[in-house]
Amino acid sequence: DAINLAARLTTGGPERITLDRTTFETSRRQVECRPLPLLTLKGKEHPVEAFTPVRMLAAHSSRPDLAGRQAIVRRLDDGLKDLLSRRDAAPVFHLSGPAGIGKTALVRAWFAEVAERGVTCHGVSADPFGQTIPFQVWQNLLRALYRLDDSEASGRDILRHDLARIEQEPGDAELLADWLPDGLGSGFLPQTSDPQDRARRTRSLVRRLLAIAGQRGVGIVAIEGIESLDEASRELLREVLQDGLPWMFLLTSREDRAGDDLSTRAARWEHVPLEPLDIAACTDLARLRSGRSEEHTSELQS
Repeated sequence: DAINLAARLTTGGPERITLDRTTFETSRRQVECRPLPLLTLKGKEHPVEAFTPVRMLAAHSSRPDLAGRQAIVRRLDDGLKDLLSRRDAAPVFHLSGPAGIGKTALVRAWFAEVAERGVTCHGVSADPFGQTIPFQVWQNLLRALYRLDDSEASGRDILRHDLARIEQEPGDAELLADWLPDGLGSGFLPQTSDPQDRARRTRSLVRRLLAIAGQRGVGIVAIEGIESLDEASRELLREVLQDGLPWMFLLTSREDRAGDDLSTRAARWEHVPLEPLDIAACTDLARLRSGRSEEHTSELQS
């Protein structure tokens, strides 16, 4: 029957390569396919499901948290390729889904993949208990970007160099004094105590630092839980996205619409809602985490 079906499939559709359901299920982790209209084949009482291959999937079998997320990983990979080639605006991806769906695991696993290719990645989280701290996320990002929590002094030297390159108003450096260790941000007295003016100047200073850091090469920044951003951090994020810096941003949230006000600021915005894994992906995940081979697939499915 399999041989007869294969022979019928070679003549039963307009596509060059046509797969039946069994072949599709066997190869779906290696090959991306799209469904075809049901085929009416000679000798078959009912219409037959058919698929045609689109492209090979990247192998992520060594990272369990990417199981079942290959389509999303391809979108992220394509965005990164465009960023590295400077062919398009820096992409911004908004990954949304309920708690426990796998947003954080996906971002960290993909970061591990691209870090092996030499791409710089930084991840920070918006703390819902820190919403009263202005610019909380950006404080953490600058510390990560310049490796200020490491014992080595190289990151501090780079920051001093970058601050020296920025055309500053009197008191600008002091704006970051509370963020940075060892008095890196001190040296000037603020010229104004107006909170709105301080916030504006702080946003401008951070944007200029990010622009200088971007001149050293492209990178990826993940901000998790954007629904918990304090308002100062959120306003700065709006401005950064509008600047068109050579940074790829991954933003995560539990709510689909948490990024609505940000999407209009980015030249390239992609919303990626995460869905629960299907049985095949869950089987892959269980197999990879247990270290079992493909031979145990049926056992794991049951």
